Amino acid sequence: MDNEAPGALAAGPDRRGDAAVTDLSGKRKSFAPWIIALVFVGVTIAIFASGVHRYLSFSTLVTYQDSLHDMVARNPAVAPLLFVLASALAVAFSIPGAVVLTVTSGFLFGGILGTMLTLTGATIGVAGIYAIAGSALGPAVKRLVEGRLASINEGFREGVWSYLFFLRLVPLFPFWVVNLATACLQVPLVPLLVTTFLGTLPATLAFSFAGASFAEIVRSQGEALRTCQASGATTCGVTFDASHVISPQILATFVALGVMALVPVAMKTWRRRSKSVGKF
Repeated sequence: MDNEAPGALAAGPDRRGDAAVTDLSGKRKSFAPWIIALVFVGVTIAIFASGVHRYLSFSTLVTYQDSLHDMVARNPAVAPLLFVLASALAVAFSIPGAVVLTVTSGFLFGGILGTMLTLTGATIGVAGIYAIAGSALGPAVKRLVEGRLASINEGFREGVWSYLFFLRLVPLFPFWVVNLATACLQVPLVPLLVTTFLGTLPATLAFSFAGASFAEIVRSQGEALRTCQASGATTCGVTFDASHVISPQILATFVALGVMALVPVAMKTWRRRSKSVGKF
């Protein structure tokens, strides 16, 4: 018995030690999403506080058009990857300027490749914000905004694919609002990514091909800007009117596609209500 006691005592502390390590490890894991979320929020605040987001503008494209073209020419393999990264970060941190980025993609890479790069970056960015917002902040934010997002949540329950297509095709809500809402409401990731890629395809094509045909416009804007600055004027700038790209006819097409996407949801709701009425 004397020989067994030390063994038993030795085994006891080891098991308790293992359990303690496991508990501590579990605690560390539980804090990890919150740390990531806090870093994400901190970086977002820093971006907007520093004013870096203001460089994502049509004026920047006009001013640095030659430098951007030279960079793409010198780095034909790296430049597309850098653009995808920039697009993903802009979406993940909800930086305004999606139209400028899309026009820039067409201007630098052409309509088809520019569209694919923009969509790839946007989809990666949506996946990133989904992972960050949904992991740590999702349950807490959901409780805070559940009432405000009731209509969106109801649409997701009726038909997640159709409703997501509708939200991407018809911009009733800002892009970043939909991203955060889907993450906090724990919408399935696969439908979100697929509908992000396909649902934003029409508008991305329109802006990207517009950018591809904007070479002369950008050059003329650049010359006008340099002339204005050389004259000593303080109100020099460039303009870009999105209505020149998205005409009322194209916008009506997007709305029609969005309505078509909602047809399955409407039919499902109508059938359910018809059955409920029939019971009475």
